[in-house]
Amino acid sequence: MTAQQAGKVVLMLLTAWPNAKVERRSAQLYEAVIQPLDFEAAQAVVMELISTCEDPFLPRPATIRRLVMERCRALDGRAVLTAEEAWLLVQARIQNGGYYTGGVFAEPSIQRAVTAIGWGELCHNPNVEATRGHFLRFYNSYRERELKEEMLTLGGPADVSALPDLRNES
Repeated sequence: MTAQQAGKVVLMLLTAWPNAKVERRSAQLYEAVIQPLDFEAAQAVVMELISTCEDPFLPRPATIRRLVMERCRALDGRAVLTAEEAWLLVQARIQNGGYYTGGVFAEPSIQRAVTAIGWGELCHNPNVEATRGHFLRFYNSYRERELKEEMLTLGGPADVSALPDLRNES
């Protein structure tokens, strides 16, 4: 998005949270972090936050970036699965052929969790609840790492060259 569009998105936030005490340089930082994102997606996310967020505090730029990323992934058919949804996919694979179908999944976080536990262990361990618990923890950990990496690269790097030098300000 353009700098003007980023300013519009930040203005939407500041208008919806009028009690937020935001200095100009903080608004500029918000603009720099939001600018690499898709304008329509960012605007839609901010409208969703305005409509649904009851928190009295201004949403952080990271929250906006994460929600934009999730929206873009959903539109691309790559919606972020919950750990339970991922577990159901693994269980379906086990029930539809078991060990011999192999433990290969297109979703990287599922694949990493399956590899960490072992496909044979997932298929043959009689303590399904314990195995499920391990899978959920592994999957959540890998998914969070993957989402953070994607969030950092979403839309390219933020241009901080236009920000004021904060070292000399008190």
